[in-house]
Amino acid sequence: MSKVDVQLADVSISPVQYQAQLLAALQMRDLDKFTQLLDHCRVDAFSSVLESACREADCAQFVQQLLQHGADPNILNPVLLQTPLHITAELGCYETLQVLLCDDKINVDALDWLGNTALHYAAQNKDQDTVLALLEHGSYIGSRNHAGDMPVSDIEPETLEKFLNTRLKMPNDESLLFKYDFLVPPVALDSALLKNKLSDEKDNVIKKLSSPSPEMDPIVQISLSSKQQHLLLHPIISSFVHLKWQHVQKFYYYNLAFYVFFVLLVTFIILHHHITAIDEHRKSCWLNLSAVCFFKIIMITLLAICCFCLIFKLLFQVCISPVQYLHKWSTYPQLVLTLLTINVLFIDSGTGDSAVTVITLFLAWTRLLLLTGEHPAISICFHMFQKISCTFLKHLAWYSLLIIAFSLSFYALFHDSKAYIAEKNVSSKLFHNPLISFFTTVSMFVGGFETKFLPFETASGTSHIIFIMFMFFLTLVLLNMFTGLAVSHVQNVQSKSELVRLTAEVNAVFDIEKLVLGNPVCIHMWMRRLNLSHNAVIVGIFKSFVYLWLSFSWLQCFRNIHHSVLLFPDSSFDYANIVYPFGNSVNVTWNYRLDHKVLLQAANIVQKKNDEARQQLDCWAVFESYEERLNNIEASQLRCEALQQEILQLLRLR
Repeated sequence: MSKVDVQLADVSISPVQYQAQLLAALQMRDLDKFTQLLDHCRVDAFSSVLESACREADCAQFVQQLLQHGADPNILNPVLLQTPLHITAELGCYETLQVLLCDDKINVDALDWLGNTALHYAAQNKDQDTVLALLEHGSYIGSRNHAGDMPVSDIEPETLEKFLNTRLKMPNDESLLFKYDFLVPPVALDSALLKNKLSDEKDNVIKKLSSPSPEMDPIVQISLSSKQQHLLLHPIISSFVHLKWQHVQKFYYYNLAFYVFFVLLVTFIILHHHITAIDEHRKSCWLNLSAVCFFKIIMITLLAICCFCLIFKLLFQVCISPVQYLHKWSTYPQLVLTLLTINVLFIDSGTGDSAVTVITLFLAWTRLLLLTGEHPAISICFHMFQKISCTFLKHLAWYSLLIIAFSLSFYALFHDSKAYIAEKNVSSKLFHNPLISFFTTVSMFVGGFETKFLPFETASGTSHIIFIMFMFFLTLVLLNMFTGLAVSHVQNVQSKSELVRLTAEVNAVFDIEKLVLGNPVCIHMWMRRLNLSHNAVIVGIFKSFVYLWLSFSWLQCFRNIHHSVLLFPDSSFDYANIVYPFGNSVNVTWNYRLDHKVLLQAANIVQKKNDEARQQLDCWAVFESYEERLNNIEASQLRCEALQQEILQLLRLR
């Protein structure tokens, strides 16, 4: 009979009395009496004592005895829903934590009433030893609490880098082992928290909601942190991002091909409207089904289908992640472009205001530029363009006051003067109002206007002085300063080129992953908040929304599409280890390739770690040799003292 099945030896003593005696022995730190009491009571009589033992700093042995006698390490506090692991991590009881982690049945990713895991508390307390212990036992770094915070955000970069180094192994001289277990999300999210909120169909709903979680969530958080961003260059993370990009890049190319097709359709239809000169011919084109008209009808139909797809994509992204999607600045140009395209296609038909078609063409091709700039191979050039543009705009926002000053000065000097342009054989007032004067001054500033057209004869002295000041401050000082800023930014981006490329890969993969998986983390976080709400109306509304979301049964045909974006779709730690053969041309799992530089960097880390371990062993060997010598010296000294005592005794006898 196991200890779990042992009945109380004294039936006159209730489980509550046994608990009181156990707590008294615990308070007195009487381990022998505590163990004897455990041998004579049921598990339900002492399981609740485990929480009290975990709250004491020097009770690791008592916790160990409780676990050996069958206490449940995942028992929940009925109020805070905290497990013993939460308590030890929050209080910083490292020895007790080690005892708990040695139990194979423990759930290191259990959530309390705030959605926090034990790793959340350890990271918030800056307890680096506890953080490392939890990470080494499989705690997930990307688990979000009810506020949406991840524990990885509070982990010190040095601690995280030290842990990442432990994920690299070299089984032999010809291979490297990469362990990605800490990036694999749990199989199901919050099923324990959902089960009391979804009436009779809760099991079916939980099964549907427990869809695979994004693997890129914690890596995105690392890329957004200024303190941790450099860790993207670590071989463990960079190799994972490379593999993810090779795994999902087909979706990026599908989207790019679709958008190129959309831009070409928009361009063809708008240009066709403008090239067609006779309105009657355009109207009769629908009746005279010539080859050109038939081709145009096909183009318009295809563009209408593309607009429908874009609208569906926008609505889907807003539904799955409204906050993140609406905070993304690139959302709004895409939304405006879709509306303008619909306007050109169905309402304006190219006969209305030309400004609409101009803006549509500009946004379409600019959006194509942004989309191609998201590719990791082009991301460095696009990042340079983006940084330099933002820097120039920031400086021009202040230096525009100087440009306005010169434009108003030129207006005051030359507003009545005309300039003769020989190439066009016309005379024009270049400064006849403040707005035109401003555009002319900007043109002079960037070098697109010849100064010979300035009528200096109208105000010879003042105009020459103002022009010389304009040439000095704007042409010489400001333009050269902008050139220096551009060179500085180019050098800065080039020095961080690998980090820029990795960041672009992370963002591209995350966008694809979020779109394909439907961002189940967002749905689960909404469901978690139901546990904090006691308002029946709010719960009912949200449950209706969830059922409506699940009512799209036709989406069930895409249930297995997550295999196309997840490296480890089974969420199993056993499959999260990949062995890479070490060579110049490396074929890895799934026939994907890994950069040889990454393998060299990983090998250097493993070699450095082995050297440090070897040095530590050598130090221990030296220490042991010194200890042995000290012991020999101490033994010799004892023998000398004994010999001296014998000699003294013989002398006394004489």
